[in-house]
Amino acid sequence: MSNQAVNASRSTIGFAGACAACCALLVVTVAPPALAVTLTNRDAKPYAIEVRVKSANQKHDLAPGKSLTGICKDGCIIRLNGSGDADYALEGTERVSIEGGLVYYDGEEIKPKDAKLQ
Repeated sequence: MSNQAVNASRSTIGFAGACAACCALLVVTVAPPALAVTLTNRDAKPYAIEVRVKSANQKHDLAPGKSLTGICKDGCIIRLNGSGDADYALEGTERVSIEGGLVYYDGEEIKPKDAKLQ
């Protein structure tokens, strides 16, 4: 085999390898996001939100008309304004909203297999 043929096959393998690497990177970057809770404040007043996941607590301020997204991916307990009177247990796939000081279930987040291009 001539040096030209060897060099040509090397460049072809290099190009093919580069294409495979780019395709793998594309698959990783367009993978659907993990499901998580979305909490929307539909009230006219702000709320202090405590998100309890296992032994860790996160605190958020939620202004009227705003949403917290991507919280509690594996389930959590949500508490409003530090009141232990009403803890809301969530699985991690819900869309919920605050109305009249209570948390209401709005539906499930769209699962990746159910997602459709529009």
